[in-house]
Amino acid sequence: MNSDIDAGVLCERIWRKDASLWSLDSSVQSAINNRLGWLDSPNWSAEIAAELQQWARSDEELSGCDTIVLLGMGGSSLAPRVLADVCASDLSKTLVVVDTTSPVAVSQFDQEALQKSFFVVSSKSGTTIETDSLYRFFYQKVAEIVEQPSRRFVAITDHNSWLHRHAEEKEFARVFVNPKDIGGRYSAISYFGLVPAAMAGIDVQSIADRANTFRAQCKLTDQDANPALALGLRIAAAWDTKTPNLYLKMDLGLASMGLWIEQLVAESTGKQGKGLLPIVCCSEDVIPSDRESSIFIDVLDPSSSVDGEICRDIGAEFFKWEFATAVAAALMKINPFDEPNVAEAKESTKEFLLQGKTLNTRTILTSDAYDVVVSAEIGQQSALEVFLSAGAKEHYLAVLAYVAESREIEMALNRLQVELVRKTDRAVTIGMGPRYLHSTGQLHKGGAPVGNYLQLIEQSHGNTPVPEMSYTFESLFQAQADGDFDVLAQRGRPLVRIVLKGDRLRAIDQLMNDIRGLQVDHGKTAKDSI
Repeated sequence: MNSDIDAGVLCERIWRKDASLWSLDSSVQSAINNRLGWLDSPNWSAEIAAELQQWARSDEELSGCDTIVLLGMGGSSLAPRVLADVCASDLSKTLVVVDTTSPVAVSQFDQEALQKSFFVVSSKSGTTIETDSLYRFFYQKVAEIVEQPSRRFVAITDHNSWLHRHAEEKEFARVFVNPKDIGGRYSAISYFGLVPAAMAGIDVQSIADRANTFRAQCKLTDQDANPALALGLRIAAAWDTKTPNLYLKMDLGLASMGLWIEQLVAESTGKQGKGLLPIVCCSEDVIPSDRESSIFIDVLDPSSSVDGEICRDIGAEFFKWEFATAVAAALMKINPFDEPNVAEAKESTKEFLLQGKTLNTRTILTSDAYDVVVSAEIGQQSALEVFLSAGAKEHYLAVLAYVAESREIEMALNRLQVELVRKTDRAVTIGMGPRYLHSTGQLHKGGAPVGNYLQLIEQSHGNTPVPEMSYTFESLFQAQADGDFDVLAQRGRPLVRIVLKGDRLRAIDQLMNDIRGLQVDHGKTAKDSI
């Protein structure tokens, strides 16, 4: 490994909160110093877990509800999603995570469901457009059927954020102010992860205690005794040998843990032309033939957990990956605690949503099932097979899907992923929009230019207003797709948009069948291209 940092010394410096590990720039170090609270979060969480559980069990309004609805995006929503899946057998209430602006998704709650739902509004900054829009929508819906709607809401946010002030003015049932020095994707073992879990009936005390015990183990400087340090060194070694694809092998029912790791690793390392691409791997069918270009890690293996209790160990698993990512970033010489390129898509979204900007595109193929659209500005591919053949064999293919999520859609996209791997023999990852904008979206823009991007969108013609705002969920969803397309096009990335028509499942299956019949060049390796 090309590093002059001894592993044991590196571990000690992390625990000393030595910001110079990740940057020599004093201004960057100052920002990093305000993002290292995650190192202490297991200890803090173990101390507050009992009071949190007591509140969750005694709140009368909460007791009368059978569903917890979390409104969030990125780091504030992915950990609760994992907890809902991993600890499913412990749930006394259903925990639903809404982290999309799809109008289909937000409209799925009928009056009967809303009557029995309790809402968690979760945002570190308090101004995330997705979370803010979701809150405004659901608050209005609850106000139509409940006399005191504010008593059906709790907020999780930073001190003095807009959400903090607003929730206190509205007299929410509770306002949980998280330590400000814990960043979003490092916030699993904090109020962001534990509050919705406790509300759903999960024993968060056990999770926090186990995480705190594991935290102590992570102070050991011997990598053989410190699994988090060992994992970080392994990940960094993969980068050092130019092996950027990280396959996360796990059972299909635990794929949400892959989404959480995906955000943590991709958003933390995907910058300055560097980055590791995590790929959720629930089947051997998504692995290309050239396995030397990837590393494989078994995630949430029951045989490796304490007494096989995955739920109890999930906090330790969260911390292991957080620590490992910090280790890898230090050896890659990047700051893992910022996301400089995520703001590009946010600003671009605003231009399309509020300023009337439109995409400059041209349609290169049309059919009954879908249209193929490319950016007119970069004058690229004249055919889909040319796009799929672009770049070296080591280039990955990212499917960016702006479609309403469902089990059927998930299965259809998984089939498409398998077909694309077979056809291109490349790494293929699936990202659901707008969620991926806060995850692999950073890597797509800030990492090395080694990705080809296939954006799937479905056109919506409804009218689902965002209360008190000038836009609808339909226009927001479209603007987020347009904004990211525009940013990628400006960077000259190989990029194609597939506009699905009619029945989206039928359209995806037709696309898959058409791809199966294409003549695709697997491409040269980077070594051959020299």
